[in-house]
Amino acid sequence: MLLDIQQLQKQYQGRTALHAIDLHIPKACIFGLLGPNGAGKTSLIRILMQILKPESGEILFQGEKLAKKHLPKMGYLPEERGLYPKMKVLEQILYLGALRGLSNQEAKKQADFWLETLQMQGWEQKKVTELSKGMAQKVQFVLAVLHNPDVLILDEPFSGFDPNTASLVRAQILALKAQGKTIILSSHNMDSVQEMCDYVALLHQGNKVLDGAMQDILENHSEIRYKLVLAHAENARPILTKLDSVSNIAEQGNQIFFNLTETHALNSVLQSLIGQNISILSCQRMLTPLREIFIQKTQL
Repeated sequence: MLLDIQQLQKQYQGRTALHAIDLHIPKACIFGLLGPNGAGKTSLIRILMQILKPESGEILFQGEKLAKKHLPKMGYLPEERGLYPKMKVLEQILYLGALRGLSNQEAKKQADFWLETLQMQGWEQKKVTELSKGMAQKVQFVLAVLHNPDVLILDEPFSGFDPNTASLVRAQILALKAQGKTIILSSHNMDSVQEMCDYVALLHQGNKVLDGAMQDILENHSEIRYKLVLAHAENARPILTKLDSVSNIAEQGNQIFFNLTETHALNSVLQSLIGQNISILSCQRMLTPLREIFIQKTQL
């Protein structure tokens, strides 16, 4: 386990922001950290970055108690921008690279790579005040990954991006995971989180309300509902209607939807259709989108 968070508690003036949080974050994964405003996500991230100290609990980094020596292995893109407005883009990258312990040559090499990768050529001598919100966010991303950290904490990384730029950055995040990096992703973009994350945790009012592998969460919080694509859907309804395990049948063109009482009943349903010469083109489990699970859990 790369990061092991145990019984983490944080308070502000008598108000508990984190209630005994336990999280286990594996290596080489994208871990989604979700929750509405005020859920405790930012407090947890700032404790991970050692900006804040918890009242109790501990965090282990590869089995060792989290300490200052681990900070060079971590990169952080905060939700609030921390750029120097009058500095030029390249000047700022080289300066932050030096603070991260990079030589000027290595910082320049990394800067050239990321500026090209994120399609920022020609912006090196622009001041931050001349940048759009999206372009400034790209600079923040470069500063987070510049020193090649093992762990990358991204707080709302797609803020200010148009769809093309968001897709570009999303591809780079996935590439970093493929290189063995661990990415902690906090975002209100539920579709991106569902698409990208291997694991997810949901905080609400300082409590952990669910966590686990993304696929397990989607399956465990969804109805047992299936979609069949058939050669002739109208012939299937009379057969499905007679099966005790099937309910809520609906048709849409050559597609038919239905609920099952139990997942293992699917085989007998398919056998009943095939036995009546129904041609099944495809079968798919219909999972509740993560955004709907999020709404359900945070309205409790």
